Amino acid sequence: DSEKDAYRTFEEVNLDYCKKHFTKQYEEQMEKYKAKGNYGRCKTFEEWIDKKRPEQVWLQVGNREKQPDAKLLIKAFISYREKLMKWNAEHGHIFDITNFALHLDENTPHFHMDRIWHYTENGVEKIGQEKALLQAGIQPPDPTKKIDRYNNPKMTFDAMAREMWLD
Repeated sequence: DSEKDAYRTFEEVNLDYCKKHFTKQYEEQMEKYKAKGNYGRCKTFEEWIDKKRPEQVWLQVGNREKQPDAKLLIKAFISYREKLMKWNAEHGHIFDITNFALHLDENTPHFHMDRIWHYTENGVEKIGQEKALLQAGIQPPDPTKKIDRYNNPKMTFDAMAREMWLD
């Protein structure tokens, strides 16, 4: 990646990623709207993808009063990212980390990390967290109950990812 790319915003990187991976999904959706005469639902790619924003994860150790130095935080993040990417590879590569940044300018040092979830349906790569997790075999905390905001695969994943971070 060029030096120019090093100065792109998170938003620019994420938009380019989404154009590369989800244009086919976008085109299919717009064609469905047109076929049904729902022209008012048609959007530009940027408007459509804006409703499907990447997940932004914040990772920190400590609080205002007590925190590790930046080197230890970086070491923890690298270890976490390696574990997370290993898990991802073992579960069908269902997300990509498109950006991460260390923030040292606030009360508590922390990382921001953008993650984009994706799955494949009928040979088309699509953006979507819940379907990606289900394709990877991740179930909600209580698989006997319906999936909703209080019982979903993301809750199971987050509990596992939190354990990785605490490790």
